[in-house]
Amino acid sequence: MKRKTNREIATAHGIAQIFKRGDNWNYTITLDIKKIPTDKRRIRRTLGYISADCVEEKVKLDIAKHIKKLKKGIYTATNPIKYIQTTYIPNIQELTAKNKPTK
Repeated sequence: MKRKTNREIATAHGIAQIFKRGDNWNYTITLDIKKIPTDKRRIRRTLGYISADCVEEKVKLDIAKHIKKLKKGIYTATNPIKYIQTTYIPNIQELTAKNKPTK
């Protein structure tokens, strides 16, 4: 049986490798952005069942959405307790220090 090779596409944040596992499309990428911590630069995601024609566009959109959340400081692949500790509590403390109303 002939082995399939991974397709590579160039994105604004690095080279993504796209491959198909079963019916679902997956991709991996190591980001080139130095501001993001080292342990969060490697992204491995499943896109689900989509047509082969729109895979590249879907990968680019998914990477952009993931990077936007990483730059904001919202940890996308963790549990809610980690989010509360790393994002919500410091934000509330910052608002109360400036005497601004909290939601």
